[in-house]
Amino acid sequence: MSGVWRRDAVVFWIHWCVHLHTQHNSGTFTVAGAKVKGNVWEYISQSINLYQNAGYEYIDVPWIVTREAIAVTLPRNKTGFSIAETMHLNSKANCLVGSAEQSFIDMMISGDPAMRAGGRYVTASPCFRDDAPDELHKTWFFKVELIDVFPGALTRVGPKREEAWRMCNTALRVMRDVAGAGDDEMKIVETSEGFDIEYCGIEVGSYGVRGLNHPDAKYDWVYGTGMAIPRFQIAYDIDLKESRKCWDRCV
Repeated sequence: MSGVWRRDAVVFWIHWCVHLHTQHNSGTFTVAGAKVKGNVWEYISQSINLYQNAGYEYIDVPWIVTREAIAVTLPRNKTGFSIAETMHLNSKANCLVGSAEQSFIDMMISGDPAMRAGGRYVTASPCFRDDAPDELHKTWFFKVELIDVFPGALTRVGPKREEAWRMCNTALRVMRDVAGAGDDEMKIVETSEGFDIEYCGIEVGSYGVRGLNHPDAKYDWVYGTGMAIPRFQIAYDIDLKESRKCWDRCV
């Protein structure tokens, strides 16, 4: 399924983020068809603070990028979302990001100084996916993204897989801290692409290595999820229900 999003969709996201920031203690509301708690913005802001404490630098990234950028991570059976009106005049950027990893790729191709310098970065953005929606898969959601950038390196996967493992462990500590979850509820699972974090059986983060061999940009990077909403909230609610059941049995 392909899609076209107009300028109003992007403006809506700006207003939604402001709403989260200013009304985070005001009951529940709907994100991507899922009911989430009003303090969901605290999950985002707290996780970003913890990643900064762990050595990740927060930077702003574009939410509208070139099709060249999204093609690097876009599955073959997907087309992504383009917008009818680009908000950047005289620009080829007309695709909404599927995740901020695509934002970072766009910055690599355009020669952004932060990407040229390399390093560990954290950011947050909406994500737009042309997936068939269900309880866990949404057409749009919000995510904190982690990246560890290696300029000019193509590509020794072994050492960088170790970096993916370290990133995954950092994310595990942050998510456990935010959720108050223990070893049994939240754990790392090895996958063919790298590592996942599972929380009550739900995948809440994926971590791996990719490379880009572009005429204007040669990079390797380690990517990973810092926090995804509403998926994290869904897993947290399951954890809370199971904890209450255990408490009821114990008392």
